[in-house]
Amino acid sequence: MNRIYERLEQGAKFLGMPPVTFLLALLIFFFGACGVGHPDTAEYFALVPGNSILAHYYVWNGITSPFFETNLVKMIANAAAVIVIGRAIEPVWKWRKFIHVLAVSIICSATVIVFGSLIFYRTTVDTSYLYHQSYGSTSLALVLLLGLKQEEPNTTAPYLASYGIRYGHLLQASLAIVPLMGILGIMPDAVSCYVSVYASWIYLRYFCRNPDGTTGDATDTFAFINFFPLQVRPFMAPVIKAASLCAGCCGCVHRNPRRSTTHSNGTTTCVNENAVAERRRARALKALDQKLQEIENLEDQPLDDWDGLLSDEENGEKEMQIV
Repeated sequence: MNRIYERLEQGAKFLGMPPVTFLLALLIFFFGACGVGHPDTAEYFALVPGNSILAHYYVWNGITSPFFETNLVKMIANAAAVIVIGRAIEPVWKWRKFIHVLAVSIICSATVIVFGSLIFYRTTVDTSYLYHQSYGSTSLALVLLLGLKQEEPNTTAPYLASYGIRYGHLLQASLAIVPLMGILGIMPDAVSCYVSVYASWIYLRYFCRNPDGTTGDATDTFAFINFFPLQVRPFMAPVIKAASLCAGCCGCVHRNPRRSTTHSNGTTTCVNENAVAERRRARALKALDQKLQEIENLEDQPLDDWDGLLSDEENGEKEMQIV
């Protein structure tokens, strides 16, 4: 695996992209070219539940479907989004976590769509549930955008800083547009988008191992309720409760690890390590570093009243002494 990563890293240096992001872009362009040039290849590369486990056993189309496109404009837009977001999140996540999150989103999405279609078919005896096509790279871009929301919850998006738009706002807007695009027939992967984002959120929230030894992300900024704007949260309460119940049924609970600490007198005690406080502290330090960097980049401004400030301080000290 390390050799493959080194090869990708060498090839990605020419385009200034991280290796895994470079690989994702290559896959999107390759399968997108197949779909745009030969739309009939959707039978082999798009996710069709009937072809996956009943008629032909094309089990690989659950993996190829997130990279397959038949719309040229959509392919270019999704590839550009994956490249831009991937360049920002892969250096933070590192390549192993990057691959793990994408693998979880792709596998969970394909599994839910296939078995959900089978359940609807058995309930309604409608074969259209077995042979509908699901494909598109929008889910990959949304999962990466979810990563930016987790790692940079208070950072404004580039070119949108003047409007105060953060990465979380972009994710909310994207998830709101997905149903409309699905109704118009432009986005066959509408269901995949929601399943991928939800599965990735569960993994990052409860199961992902952090470099500091903790598991998951229990911060308030990454809670499921923050997927929705303040104005619509009262109306989305059933959805939020259902998502929390589903996560609880999957055994998703936060467990603070215990670490042993040896004191100078030789005694050993176990201390609960608070993952929430650790991540908040790390993010606060990162925000402070950004502010300090902005201050350093400012031009030096002369302080004409410096002598006056010093004299005021001396007078204040004298008054304190008198008192």
